[in-house]
Amino acid sequence: MATNQQQERPSESEFSGLSREHPNTVDSVLLDGPLTDPEAGEQFVQDAFQIILEEAIKKGTNVNEKVCEWKEPDELQDLLDLDLVDAGEPPEKLLERCQDIIRYSVKTAHPRFCNQLFAGLDHHSLVGRYITETLNTSQ
Repeated sequence: MATNQQQERPSESEFSGLSREHPNTVDSVLLDGPLTDPEAGEQFVQDAFQIILEEAIKKGTNVNEKVCEWKEPDELQDLLDLDLVDAGEPPEKLLERCQDIIRYSVKTAHPRFCNQLFAGLDHHSLVGRYITETLNTSQ
């Protein structure tokens, strides 16, 4: 049986170890996790969304574009840089990889892609999936 009691919020003094200047630190100890530049991250998301909009949505649903830029696996291996590297890569390289993935993928929203599981692009559902993925950052 549920009670009507509300849980009390922790007092400000319970959070005294949190640093307001550097939210990734507590009592001058760096928390585990990636250090990020929020502005650079937001710019990357904007650039990636622009690629998605132009290459996957607009071109991917354009009847005058190909359903798939077909390449044999050996050709794809030569075209795509699939080697794992020890260090991270710059945003420009990641955006290039995004374009390549879209370019060589089957466009299942294309008007000439016929399959019982696909029926074009539902823009509203796509936005819902973006929101879901944005809020579920554990993956």
